[in-house]
Order: sequence, then C-alpha cells, then structure tokens
Amino acid sequence: MKINQKIKRLRIARGLTLEKFAQLSDLSRGYLSKVERSSQPPPVSTLQAIAVALGVDIAEFFEAGPSHTSTSSNLDIVRKAEHKEEFVSEAGYLYRPLLKHFRNKYMSPFLMTIEKGETDAFSHDSEEFDYVIKGTIEFHYEGEIYVLHEGDSFYFDSRKTHRIVNKAEEPAMVLAVNYNYRRF
Repeated sequence: MKINQKIKRLRIARGLTLEKFAQLSDLSRGYLSKVERSSQPPPVSTLQAIAVALGVDIAEFFEAGPSHTSTSSNLDIVRKAEHKEEFVSEAGYLYRPLLKHFRNKYMSPFLMTIEKGETDAFSHDSEEFDYVIKGTIEFHYEGEIYVLHEGDSFYFDSRKTHRIVNKAEEPAMVLAVNYNYRRF
C-alpha cells in the first residue's frame, strides 16, 4: 500500500475529518486532501507532522515485508537487495528509507538524492545530521548559504526552516539521519 493510501486509511480509521486532521497536523485541509490523492508521498518533514497528528510512529508509513534477518529484536539489518524503493518527494528530492523498521527508534536514516534545482524550504520536529556522499550542494539555513562538497557533513536543528540547492547537472547524494523527539 502506498504511503498516501496509508495516511487516508489511518485518518478514516481514527474517525478524523479532513478539517480535524488539518487542525491536529497544522497543515491545511486542501493540502492534506492533495496528499491523500497524490501518487507521490509528501516530504519526510510533512510525514512527521502527519504521524504526530494521527498518533502513530512515522514508521507506520514505511514498514512492510519480513521482519529482522537477525535473531535479535534490537538489530535491524537491511541487505542491499532489500532496500526499499526510492520515493519522490513533492518537496523536490528523492528519499530512500535505510531501515526496515522505524518503530520505537529515535533516529531515522534516509538516503536523499537531490537533482539539479532546489528543494522546498521546510522544517520538521527533529535534529538532523547530513553527510554529502556525492556532489556539491548549497545548504540554506538561518539566512546563510553554506557550500558543502563530497565528504562534508553538517548537524542542525531542523525545526528551523532549511533548503538544499544542487546547481550541478549530476544528482547529489546525501545521507540524512533525523533524530526524532517523539516516539509512539
């Protein structure tokens, strides 16, 4: 089931109208309706707000398939062939979850691909560590622009609005690890 379908199913299962859902998520009714109908998932930051409004862990949107390949419930191994598809975010980047199970974890690692252009400016309720694997990006944060190259990393309060710009023809690749304040 696609992320957008899961959002709608969870909203309906909780008896929430779009109006009430908008109040709980601090997102507009029209935007949430668009999210539910879209073929593309919203940005991770929006998914976090939706998860909080629905009273679920963000993991609810990504988890599927077999459980751990380890005998320990404290270990999450994802083999190369098991990585999930890359999702196209409406915010202007692609992202791939790097875990099978996000439930009850404070950190959410993703591999982001930023094509030429810029992402929307966004914020989310977490702290974030990013490492530039490939390419050069501009990181726009608190009125400053930071040029970051392959091998550079940065850590920031992602509750502040930020944006990433890739001016190169080739896609940039960034490992992003969000530390989420809330778990369900």
